[in-house]
Formats: sequence, C-alpha cells, structure tokens
Amino acid sequence: CSLVRGGKSLQESQCFLYKTQRIERSFGNILELHTYTMSMDFTYGLPKAVKDQIVMEIPPLSEAMEKEFSPLKLKNRLKREQFDVIVNKNDKSVADGKVVKPSVNGVYKCVVCEDELFSTDEQYEPVEGWFTFSAPKGDVVITVKDDIEKRLLTVCKKCHAYLGVLVVGGPSGLKYRYAINYHSLKFNPNN
Repeated sequence: CSLVRGGKSLQESQCFLYKTQRIERSFGNILELHTYTMSMDFTYGLPKAVKDQIVMEIPPLSEAMEKEFSPLKLKNRLKREQFDVIVNKNDKSVADGKVVKPSVNGVYKCVVCEDELFSTDEQYEPVEGWFTFSAPKGDVVITVKDDIEKRLLTVCKKCHAYLGVLVVGGPSGLKYRYAINYHSLKFNPNN
C-alpha cells in the first residue's frame, strides 16, 4: 500500500477505504498538482458506539403507524417544503441564513409525530442552514446508511420522518454531528 495517513503507512487491508483523486489546474505557464485522499467509507472517524447503531434499512412501521403517517395524510397536513424534505428526503430547501439558535432553552420536536428529538443543551450554532446537534435526546432517532448517496440519513424512530444526516466532524472539535433540516423540526421553549 502506498498511501500514508498521519505520517504512517496504511496497512494493505486499510487501503480499500481510500481513493486518491488528482486535480490539475493550470495558471498560464504554472501547473499545480493537488492530491486529495478521501475516505471511501463514509462512517470512517465515527466512534464504535455510534457505528454500531447504524442500520442498513429502516425497520417497518406497525400497520397503524403506517396509516397514520402515510404520504397522503402527510401531504394534507404539512407545508409543501416540509413534505418535500420529510417524505422525499429532498435537502435542497435548506434555509441558509434563516436558521438561528434560539435565545431560550427548549426542545425540538418532530414536526410529524411531535416526539422530542433534540435539546438546545446539545445544540451548536447552525452550519450552512442546518440545525446542528451533538446528540439526540436518547434513543429517538434511527441512523441508516444510504449507499447510493453515500451519506448517513437520520430519521425519527417513531414515525420515520426524514430529519437530516449524521456528519463526521463538526464545530468545537466534535467527532460527529447531527445536521438536521429545519423543515423537520418544531421548537418548543422550556417553561
């Protein structure tokens, strides 16, 4: 294996995790070569306890829950942008500049089932229009591996509403963070 990471040569078994991308840019007579090594395993860097909770597919809802949270019922209940995010997993409607950390403490609830998912105690300043949390409020979310999009989706455990993604790295030296679309949450201040 010819890859080096952190000054150490990687073992042969670790090489499959990485690919090397070479980018050439030319400015007049000057040619710049940049080599980037990126992880092919998008869970690389997550603690084992977090990796162990990631599932390959979302478990099915009960028949009663399936009816209560059907796309047809949600389409009638939710705003168009909310439906597009929660049901279609479309993250293109992120609210750049509109998302701010509240000045009071409280909890964020799922906009669909109203389960308490995140607390302001675990919240950081929003990053690029996403609410950012270090952890959910207990065992209330499911993280599922999306091999097609190469990301870790986060959904509400009770109703399976799409919330956002689990991202490796974060503010203040976090090893990972939950980046949650603001359309998926409803804020309730503490009394």
